[in-house]
Amino acid sequence: MRRSVPRVRWQKFGTGQLSSVRSVVSAPGRNLEFSAQRNETASILAQVGVPLLEGAQTAQQHAIGLLQIAAEVEQALMVQYLYAATSAVSAPDAPEDYQKKLIRIAVEEMGHLATVQNLLLLVGGPDALHLQRDEIRKNSDENPIPFILQPITRVTLAEYVAAEMPATVPPVRKALVDELMALAGSATHMKLHRVGAIYAVLEWMFLPKKEARAWIDLPSLVSLPKNPHITSADLRPLEEVQQYEAQAEEWQVFRPDIILATPHDANEAVQAIRRIAAQGEGFDDSGQSHFQQFLGVVDALDQQKLSSIALAVSPSLGTGNGGERGEPISHPYTRLWGEVFSQQYGALVLCIYHALRIPRQDDASAMRRGSVAALAVEGMKTIIRSLCPLFADLPLRSNDMALAGPPFDLDPSLLQLAPEEELTERHLTTLEKLSILYKSIEKAPEFNSFPQHKNTLDNLRTFDEQARELFSVPTV
Repeated sequence: MRRSVPRVRWQKFGTGQLSSVRSVVSAPGRNLEFSAQRNETASILAQVGVPLLEGAQTAQQHAIGLLQIAAEVEQALMVQYLYAATSAVSAPDAPEDYQKKLIRIAVEEMGHLATVQNLLLLVGGPDALHLQRDEIRKNSDENPIPFILQPITRVTLAEYVAAEMPATVPPVRKALVDELMALAGSATHMKLHRVGAIYAVLEWMFLPKKEARAWIDLPSLVSLPKNPHITSADLRPLEEVQQYEAQAEEWQVFRPDIILATPHDANEAVQAIRRIAAQGEGFDDSGQSHFQQFLGVVDALDQQKLSSIALAVSPSLGTGNGGERGEPISHPYTRLWGEVFSQQYGALVLCIYHALRIPRQDDASAMRRGSVAALAVEGMKTIIRSLCPLFADLPLRSNDMALAGPPFDLDPSLLQLAPEEELTERHLTTLEKLSILYKSIEKAPEFNSFPQHKNTLDNLRTFDEQARELFSVPTV
């Protein structure tokens, strides 16, 4: 079922209006630290604008739209960080493995993505779940960060710092951050919106009206729905939420740094949003935030503790939203592997979406849901991560020394709303495509030049057979 794609615009307000807001949050009797923090948030929103869902008539519609674009941003960041990690090479005397560090950040983004799905479930039910990556983003004027797959450079890291930057930068880091912000802006030729603006508005919407207006009087500054705050009447029944929500044990989330919150009311939604914000995309910085971690990676690059493989920028097959400014993969053998990678990546995202769409109605459905979720986890750990390094040895074009990179193309039709039977059919169709691709790779003249590729295909076929057995069983 194809749904219309909403559009998010960023509405700014003037400095005179900002002054009146400051006088509200700095009123006598308020905690000074609270006032300073809220003033910083107001200042940032004045600079970058307030993200608004065009045409939203209710708080519920507005929240769903903002959560869906937040989901797209989280998945885009996750993919970009994984791509950067593929290029990372730590020096022998480096204090840590920077490839593992970047993968860890990407996994944390995956937790953010799952938490956002739970928030969508809370306000919109299972039909609001959103695993697309660039549908709303490409339909909107401006985005927090352009979707470009890039190897590690100072410019790349500058863009990540800009996207994850808090409202207040530690003074000792201000000169470096100013330099990185200027570098990111000149490289992208666009104003970089911070992801924190989306979460700040969402937090405001889920707060009680009195508390939210004490923070910032948004309705006096921008055009919002008539009743812009989420109330209990906007939330789905607890029984429905618990049937569909992503839970930590189900998704094998056992690390304390991975956030997978299961909010059941507006207050818990606020806490979930704040946890995501504290770790990465918000305006309030913590010592282990993604912002701070990326500054550490910049330091490593500057100190030559980290170098980078010169992978292609946004390598793409031209068959899905593989990124902006893409370099087409034209070498025939590399292109076959690129198609395998993108089919496996699409199958992984479909697997996550499919699992989230199965309700825990009884033991049979709960078991099926758990099996699909387990397959997705295995796909993340053993398939996608093992395929990424393969592209560091493959050419982008024929008769050219330039290297390729994992394309991460994603067919949006895989993730369109559909009954479970159709989702199952999409899996089986993907598995058939992969089977044909594997045979084509084995027939290619380059295949024998890469002995490890036979083992890779054997592992892929074993994994695919697990998927085929699972999805060939009729649904209950």
